[in-house]
Amino acid sequence: LVEHKEELFERFSRADTSCSGVLDLSEWVDIVHSVLGPRCEMLSRERLTELASRWRLSDTVQYVKFLHRFQIRDHSPDGSILLDRIKVVSQLQSKLVDFSTMNLDQLLDPNGDKAVSHREFSAILPRFHIEVPPWQAAALYETMANMVGQDPINLDSTIVCLALASQDPPPFSDDTFADTAEEVGSEVLLSGATLPGAFRSWDKDNSGFLSVGELKE
Repeated sequence: LVEHKEELFERFSRADTSCSGVLDLSEWVDIVHSVLGPRCEMLSRERLTELASRWRLSDTVQYVKFLHRFQIRDHSPDGSILLDRIKVVSQLQSKLVDFSTMNLDQLLDPNGDKAVSHREFSAILPRFHIEVPPWQAAALYETMANMVGQDPINLDSTIVCLALASQDPPPFSDDTFADTAEEVGSEVLLSGATLPGAFRSWDKDNSGFLSVGELKE
């Protein structure tokens, strides 16, 4: 399974024409058998059905979550997964820091529907030379979707996820501006706006950046 994850993910995605992230158990069995059966003579469809029951898979299989069960782990004491999702987000975050919000919106949401599908999200990673297997990109997207309770994730929630997920330590508790920033953020959310939405409304000249003057206003 670990060796053929990419092929399995490709086949699962191709069968998932509605991009729902799930497949019927019978489809899952057929695909896994077609990929692994020729390489493992004892892996029959009946055996796969037995394994599905042992693995507590339901009649509809969340195939990204299923593939993520099978990991090559490093030798650290906590057995952390070799490919760290937070590291991937931090890499992307560092490359987007100089992007204007206008360019970022277009990059994440090229069709302008105010939502970011897992395919749109996966497509931006190679553009910034972040090379991860497709199933890992899908697992990262699923993690963010679970965090915000949205699938697909709307554009503003995607931006917030990318902004907040970081390997950097939190700011010092005696940071002079930490309390002010938290208060501003709370007021924005209480108003019913999103943080990216507030940013866009404050960006009066539509440059994609906030000037000191715009912040003062």
